[in-house]
Amino acid sequence: TDVSILHYPQKPIVRSFVYDTVDFYPAGQNVVVAIIPYEGYNIEDAIVINKASIERGVGRSTYLRPYTSVELQYTGGLADEICIPSKDTGGYKTEKSYRFLEDDGIAYPEAKLEGSDVVIGKTSPPKFLSEMGEMSIARSRKENSVAVRQEEEGIIDSVFVTIDAEGNKIVNARTRDPRWPELGDKIATSHGQKGVIGAVVPEEDIPFTAQGIKPDVIFNPHGIPSRMTVGYLI
Repeated sequence: TDVSILHYPQKPIVRSFVYDTVDFYPAGQNVVVAIIPYEGYNIEDAIVINKASIERGVGRSTYLRPYTSVELQYTGGLADEICIPSKDTGGYKTEKSYRFLEDDGIAYPEAKLEGSDVVIGKTSPPKFLSEMGEMSIARSRKENSVAVRQEEEGIIDSVFVTIDAEGNKIVNARTRDPRWPELGDKIATSHGQKGVIGAVVPEEDIPFTAQGIKPDVIFNPHGIPSRMTVGYLI
């Protein structure tokens, strides 16, 4: 499945007996928090985040998504083929879509793919005679490639080729996409108090204490009475 991996996970500085007893995997980060309103950018449960904190690595993660394709065998000696589809294939995309595929029909590692770029090229035989009738003899194969989702992008992280119990060839390709907190992302405390980032503010515009401490995150005190979560404050 697709997964997000935090780059610099930390154990909470303040943690319960249970946290130390159960062997939790650290899944968050310790941040300096200020509880004040900020120009209306953190109304209700929205939050303001320090741009310099993001640049130092707060909240950075990598999003990984797997793509899988199987060369299936059909009755009558027909079979799928993982390859670069030829131009006479039914449903052929554009040449640009296949530009990252190598001779084996799989995109090479570290290729930077965008929406609709093909990760694994594949053609399938027409499965039914009705399809045969629709296609001319020249266009006897159908386009059946696996492509990156429209709104996504990613770098090919790893490629894995094997066979299943029936002897069908399986290709797994995994893409990675580096991500960092930006406007509209949702982040939360361990108490499930989620908040949307309402502003990413340059460090020089962040309020500071008499000791010169600048917060990473600013959330609004008006969100506390209605939420009634003492744990949030603790």
